[in-house]
Amino acid sequence: MSHENVLLARNAIAAFNRRDVAGLVELSTDDFEWVTWTGTVDPTAYHGAEGLARYFRDADVWEVLNLEAQEFRDLGDEVLVVGTFHARGGGSGMEIHVPYYSAFFTTGGKLAQVLSFRTEDEALKAVGLVE
Repeated sequence: MSHENVLLARNAIAAFNRRDVAGLVELSTDDFEWVTWTGTVDPTAYHGAEGLARYFRDADVWEVLNLEAQEFRDLGDEVLVVGTFHARGGGSGMEIHVPYYSAFFTTGGKLAQVLSFRTEDEALKAVGLVE
């Protein structure tokens, strides 16, 4: 099942980059949880379809919002995604280019949870690869 989970993570990132809420909802469980730090000091949790829609409403200030995934680590029911988060403010033109690490947790062929981190070590801890 793990190859399918990598494909699921790839499809989710493609939907994210298109700002395709319906596509992300289709790939996710009803009780999906996404915890992200991007653009905030403290992590923010988004739950279910409404949470995904709220994230993209909150992100409307960004003219560019893109996740460039450089690596997908197949961990069975989890996929570790390593990449770069790119954003540019619509009004300010301010640009952000920062490393991005996420742990994608799957169940039944769907995304159950995505945890995003600032560092690779945090992501590795989330999937139990380091203490």
